[in-house]
Amino acid sequence: RLVHSLRDVHDAHGGAGGQLDHAAKVQAWVRGQANYTSMSLISIPENRVRSRCSWETYERLLIENSSATSPRFTFDRGWLEIMSPSLEHERTADAIRHLINMLADHFQLDLLGTGSTTFRRADLQRGFEPDASYYLHGAAALRGVQELDLNIHPPPELVVEIDISRSSLGKLELYHA
Repeated sequence: RLVHSLRDVHDAHGGAGGQLDHAAKVQAWVRGQANYTSMSLISIPENRVRSRCSWETYERLLIENSSATSPRFTFDRGWLEIMSPSLEHERTADAIRHLINMLADHFQLDLLGTGSTTFRRADLQRGFEPDASYYLHGAAALRGVQELDLNIHPPPELVVEIDISRSSLGKLELYHA
């Protein structure tokens, strides 16, 4: 639903030749979702929007966008950040993922890649979607798992976060939690 709505905003503002940048389009869409958030938005450079919202809203956004690879959502104790990765961001992430897989092959490591899986804990009111994540020591035990639950399963041992434009949320703190 979000992807279609962003496309509608894009088309409404003149498509590729429009005057709004992508972050402004995301902001316009979020402002139109009055039932999602009631607080004003803070614009963050390079395709990031930050807003106050409830855990329930965050979970609803995840469900409504479960089949989309973008945007990515990060939640930290009442703050929601919505990020749409740029081409530079994705190229860098792809190169790092490729390097990690080459090193794992070279050193014959049992590596389980979990991509940008959504990791969340309601009890901590925190959730994130890294650019890539991996299990090393726990790889064998998690191979058959279809749904990760951080209350049961360990967190990934390696998390990759590409930071082209500085996030306003402390991502390292989130990963540590």
